[in-house]
Amino acid sequence: QNSRKCPPSPMLSRMLNGRGRLGLLRLSSSGPNNVRNSAESEEEDYELVECSNYTTIRAVRYGKEEIGETFHPGVGPEEEGRLLYVQQLQLLEREKEARHLRQDFVLWDVGLGAAGNAVVAIRALVANGCPRLRVVSFDRTAGAAKFALQHADKLTYMEGFESVISDLITTGRAETTSGAT
Repeated sequence: QNSRKCPPSPMLSRMLNGRGRLGLLRLSSSGPNNVRNSAESEEEDYELVECSNYTTIRAVRYGKEEIGETFHPGVGPEEEGRLLYVQQLQLLEREKEARHLRQDFVLWDVGLGAAGNAVVAIRALVANGCPRLRVVSFDRTAGAAKFALQHADKLTYMEGFESVISDLITTGRAETTSGAT
């Protein structure tokens, strides 16, 4: 379908502070009651963006509103997920603490989007031996996740998570073979 060249990311240098950690998070104020139904999501328009070493997604419009936002600019989904979720939030260390207390580890994902950050975080936590993981994700629409699923062959972060994302979109819940939900 639609494909564009990857834009430069002047915002990335502003996001990185002196400690090498990301200093800016964009959060949505939407909640679980704000999810659009499938008829409304048809009004959304996304396109693939080809970068030198990864492919990502650009939100072209939501309804009548022109957006033009490129997801994961400059670094790509895997690296952004690693920096924003795994590293900055110290997820692996926090999960070990929850494991020591024999508690589920709960990850609040605000702004599911195309599921890139969430998938990268889940992959890292499961690889770290997380026995009980629950992800609670919020977004106004599942349109970007649907688009990502349709183009999973070009979005490397989706590899192995296609059925999980499909279940999440369809039923609002998903479970992996490792037991993470």
